[in-house]
Amino acid sequence: GGASALAVRNPIPSVASHQCSMLYGKDYFRFWRKVQITDGCWMWTAAICANGYGCFQLGGRNRYAHILAWEDFFGEVPTGLCVLHRCDVRPCVCPDHLWLGTIIDNNRDCREKGRLAVGTQNGRHTIDEETVRLIRQLHSEGWPKCAIARRLNLRRCHVRHVIIRRLWKHVL
Repeated sequence: GGASALAVRNPIPSVASHQCSMLYGKDYFRFWRKVQITDGCWMWTAAICANGYGCFQLGGRNRYAHILAWEDFFGEVPTGLCVLHRCDVRPCVCPDHLWLGTIIDNNRDCREKGRLAVGTQNGRHTIDEETVRLIRQLHSEGWPKCAIARRLNLRRCHVRHVIIRRLWKHVL
């Protein structure tokens, strides 16, 4: 087992270290009581959202636990940035495992670690690999994009994105 987060951190938050934090007073203690510290990740032990991230109710709304942990240690997350995990453990709230990045950074990180659903693994796909190959074959045979789109009941922009490999770039 690991230590409680409150045993590791100063249990009395100073005004200077928490001026940007949403966690103070009872909420501070209520939050950190729900964290189990180990040698690696600091695991969120309370509610988990459907997407696997820790969830904490604050001010009448649910907030992600890793974002609140970041804010508690480092201050407010700047507009346009996200709190990302180095460890890829969604319930982890360890500040050493968290970093700020853009949505592009997050998608790149997911892709590099093989966690980005592509093709038919993506739940929002509307075509499959066979259709992608057909689109590209028809285009190479000189079919206009609008004719391909009509034949396959797709939007022309979707066909264009498949042809220029903006979509389905993993399919040869």
